[in-house]
Amino acid sequence: MLKGGEKVIGIRPMHYVHILNKNTNVTYLDLGPKNLVLQEHESLIKGPLPNIILHPGQYCVIADPVVREDEDRTAEGIPYTQLFGEQSVRLHGEPFPLYPGETMKVAPKALPIVLANHAIKLEARRDFTDGEISRTAGDIWQLRGPLTYTPQPEVEIKTTVSPQLVKPDHGLKVVAIRDFIDEEGVERKTGQMWMVTKVGAYLLGVNENLVTEVKPHTITENISLHMRAVERFTDVFRRRHAAGEEWLVTLEQADTYLPGVEEELVQVVRKTILGPHQFCVVVDPVGEDGHNRLGRRMVVKGRASFFLKPGEKLEKGIQQDYLLEADQSLLVQATEEFTEADGGRVRQSGEKWLILGPCEYIPDESTDVVNKRKALCLNHNEGVYVRNITDGKIRSVLGPQCYILKADEVLYEKPLTAEVEKMLKQGGYSSTSDEVRKIAYFESSIDPAFSSGTRDKTKVIAYRCPHNTAVQVYDYVNKTSRVVFGPDLVMLQPHENFNVLNLSAGKPKVEGALKSLCLMLGPDYITDSIIVETADHARLSIFYSVNNYFEFDRDNEEQVQSLFALPDFIGFTSRHIASRIRASVSQIRFDSFHKHSAAIVGRSVFGVDAEGNIGDYYKFPANNLVITNIDIRNIEPVDKHMRDSLFKSVTMAIEIAINSTEAAAQHDAERLEQKARGQLERQKLTNEQEKEKARKQLLLLQAECAAIESSGMAKAEAQALAEKMIIECKSEIEVSKLKAEATDIEVESELGSLRKSQAAEIKYQTELYELERNKTRTMAEIDVNKFSNMVGTLGSDTVRAIGQAGPTTQKMLDNTLGYKNLISSGVNNPLTLFSDGKSAFA
Repeated sequence: MLKGGEKVIGIRPMHYVHILNKNTNVTYLDLGPKNLVLQEHESLIKGPLPNIILHPGQYCVIADPVVREDEDRTAEGIPYTQLFGEQSVRLHGEPFPLYPGETMKVAPKALPIVLANHAIKLEARRDFTDGEISRTAGDIWQLRGPLTYTPQPEVEIKTTVSPQLVKPDHGLKVVAIRDFIDEEGVERKTGQMWMVTKVGAYLLGVNENLVTEVKPHTITENISLHMRAVERFTDVFRRRHAAGEEWLVTLEQADTYLPGVEEELVQVVRKTILGPHQFCVVVDPVGEDGHNRLGRRMVVKGRASFFLKPGEKLEKGIQQDYLLEADQSLLVQATEEFTEADGGRVRQSGEKWLILGPCEYIPDESTDVVNKRKALCLNHNEGVYVRNITDGKIRSVLGPQCYILKADEVLYEKPLTAEVEKMLKQGGYSSTSDEVRKIAYFESSIDPAFSSGTRDKTKVIAYRCPHNTAVQVYDYVNKTSRVVFGPDLVMLQPHENFNVLNLSAGKPKVEGALKSLCLMLGPDYITDSIIVETADHARLSIFYSVNNYFEFDRDNEEQVQSLFALPDFIGFTSRHIASRIRASVSQIRFDSFHKHSAAIVGRSVFGVDAEGNIGDYYKFPANNLVITNIDIRNIEPVDKHMRDSLFKSVTMAIEIAINSTEAAAQHDAERLEQKARGQLERQKLTNEQEKEKARKQLLLLQAECAAIESSGMAKAEAQALAEKMIIECKSEIEVSKLKAEATDIEVESELGSLRKSQAAEIKYQTELYELERNKTRTMAEIDVNKFSNMVGTLGSDTVRAIGQAGPTTQKMLDNTLGYKNLISSGVNNPLTLFSDGKSAFA
């Protein structure tokens, strides 16, 4: 800090500051190195800051640049020009500061490098001249690499364009975004698309956009391509196609196919392969003129393989031919008029007929299979309902037989009412009362075909009549009825139905409480409860049972039909009996009726004969029902006070009987008690006597046990000592035996080991000598063979020449040197005067 409030700012080399002159309101630049003293009217705005250094290959962008000239404009008071709204690109050079007002828009960064097959897309910010090219604001162009691009303030870098790789048999679908002429000199219109198929890197221009990369479609023997023309064009096979035309590309034309921009792939069509016993129906087949025959059908039989052409389709896909067995048939229908090839018969449209097995059948173009039928194998007591669709008649076909429906026949479903369905499921009855008996009587007639669930309505309805029952069946067409007696089987004809009996049931009887298909012929019984009133106006409730049965001749049709003359014979019988009993009781007082109720009721129901005896039975002539032997089960007053009084009198009689019985029982109990006490005292004395005898025996046994115990101890100790000594002696003997055996085993083992060692050594020496002898023999044979091969290879003349070569050469040398005789001696060849010398001087 200096005097007067001045400040000193140290500016290092390559640094700068911005100073504001408050008097002139001008900011100036000052560079280092220096110590700057700020005056009172000056203030530091920015700095000290380092100069901007750009390395080789770097650039930066300065906004609102200052126009710099050669003279120094860093001093205070020297004006300079600043271009607001402009930009300046600075490249590698001397470090420079930022003037007041300048800002760094783009920090120092590397110059854009455009690789080979790449490009940089540029856009003009304003109109300017780029070399010899005049650019207008908004123009877009790109520069191809390889190059290093130097940015310009008038140009904005949009992006770097990477190449699109075109693989073999691939393509690029490109669209023009404006009118232009491409690199190959082809004029392109806005929106026009074309395919680039040249293998390699393709660089999109500024007027081009990539739509998609098109991959080739592989075509095999079983795969073809269904193509559609988007516009009129000529394909790669030099065939012209109109817009919307469809065709197939198969392996016969190419193994791979790249769709162009003028066509589109509809679908990949797989070959339709038909094996043996297969066929298919082609709808709208393509004719010889190449157009679809709409509405037509074509049958293709296996074995075959083909591609579905455009517009063709399969009806029901690939189908198996119809293999018919001997009990099977096919119902076929003509779809149009045609003449059969085998028989020449003319079939009208809509006509149906049967194809009988055994055979193999494939329908042609003019026929259609309605259904496949199998012979209905019917057993005894089985059948089906058949309806003729020509005349509408319905009949039943019964077994045993195997029946095949004719062409104009169908199975008929016979309807039954819900009530009859329910009754058949329960064995032939239905009831609304909980007091209905005879449920077990119907269980034997339950058919599993009904009880298991929904019945087959086409089968003949069969009902097993319970034993000793009758079932009436009515034919609504012929207006006749028939009666079937059990145990037998009722099989309904198509127009027959059961006659349902609405019977009374319960106690007292309620009309319609029981519905049944069968009439029980008896013997049976009917129970009911009625209310009667005596002459002294005592109201009584009588609960009775009466036996019944039907008396008729089964050979008499009139008597048989009369069984069902009364639909509710139970209710009719109960009402008739009740009326007769009420008529008789109403004339008798209560006391008399209470004493003679059975006789009074019997006379009222069965009547009396001339002698005054009660009758044995009563017969209803309307339906031949006979009732016998009525049984009065219970009679009680209806009035409560009277019932209570009667209950009290009965109770008192019962109490008197009970008291007398209790007194007799008590007397017998006291007598038995005294007798039992005497027997108990006698038994006690007997037990005391037996007790003393047992005690005496116990004392004798205890004394004997003590004596045995004292003598047994000494005897046991002596016996144990003797056993010990015997065991020790036996143990020593066994140890001695074992030691001797061990010694024998060791000696034998050592002897065996020595024997085996010596045998092995002898065997080794023998084999060694044998190997040496074989080696010597082999080497001798090798030498002999070697010498023989050498002699054979050189020949006898060569060997003779080699043997004579030494003396011959010596002789020639001696002749050349002029020696007459020559004596050579050495360590290995000494001179002997007795032999060699004499021969030499001779």
